[in-house]
Amino acid sequence: MQNLTVENVGKGHLLSDANRDINKAVEDCLARPMLKKARKVTVEIQITPEWDAQTETVTPLIECSSRIAMPAVMMKQYGVVENGLVQVAEVQSDQTPSAIRQGDLEEGELERKRKAVNNGE
Repeated sequence: MQNLTVENVGKGHLLSDANRDINKAVEDCLARPMLKKARKVTVEIQITPEWDAQTETVTPLIECSSRIAMPAVMMKQYGVVENGLVQVAEVQSDQTPSAIRQGDLEEGELERKRKAVNNGE
């Protein structure tokens, strides 16, 4: 019988699943660097004693999992890219898309909007 280790729990799948989730978190950081919220990988191992009354023995029941939690960004906005400029729609809540007023998004304003998104505003 082998001693219980992270390498062999779950027949080795826990370690490979955790490694996969870590790589996903790193890839997401590289893909969305403006999103400053942490990506979280959780490895959980639960060991519960199971009593067998017939044999009067205790057997440990081992359950394991690896999960990843990545922050979501919820944002809706109408906009277009024209001649290399990003144009962002300024919409009042009672307007329809056909009533949208387009305005050029200046460089400083773009950075301010990115920071607002990252801060959850």
